[in-house]
Amino acid sequence: MKKFFISLLIGIGVALLGWVVATNIAGIIFGYDEGAFVYGWGMYLCIVIVICTRAILAKVKTDR
Repeated sequence: MKKFFISLLIGIGVALLGWVVATNIAGIIFGYDEGAFVYGWGMYLCIVIVICTRAILAKVKTDR
């Protein structure tokens, strides 16, 4: 259970950091328009999906 919560906290931290970095990099590359923010949110969602999947798999492995 402890491993699950540690993975969850790490996932939340990485997702927030990834959202900030992806949005700012997209803004720098493409300019701060609506398309850059859509790209940034897309990157954010990709990171969240990967980290949440990892947290779920960590929980499943410990239950076996």
